[in-house]
Amino acid sequence: MENEKSAYLYWTTPTRTTKYWIGTLTRKDGKYYFIHSKYASRAANSFWLKIPQFQDLEKVYESDELFRFFKSRLPYSHNSEIPGVLKKYGMEEYDDIELLIRSHGKLRGTINTMMYDKYEISGTLREQDKD
Repeated sequence: MENEKSAYLYWTTPTRTTKYWIGTLTRKDGKYYFIHSKYASRAANSFWLKIPQFQDLEKVYESDELFRFFKSRLPYSHNSEIPGVLKKYGMEEYDDIELLIRSHGKLRGTINTMMYDKYEISGTLREQDKD
């Protein structure tokens, strides 16, 4: 497993007209970190409800294990269906962040949030969100 890996959390408005980069999840040296992007406050102004576990938009959150918010988007690592899930996403071994990226964090019925392996300004972002 590589030393550092990140995934980017996005939220899409219910009308699907705007996508906001909410923050970055990083695993480094066996610890997990989550930090909000500068766009999280804009999303909050567009009816995004802050993640209960991450209410302070300025704080860098740190944990020895994957945060509950992200863990809830994955099957349990000891689940008997894991081999099939890994095969479906072209993975040979379980890696929580890689699985979040490949599944876009949608394995357990989440709504309006998705995970990606890089920060991209896509066509669904409004022009004023590009600064």
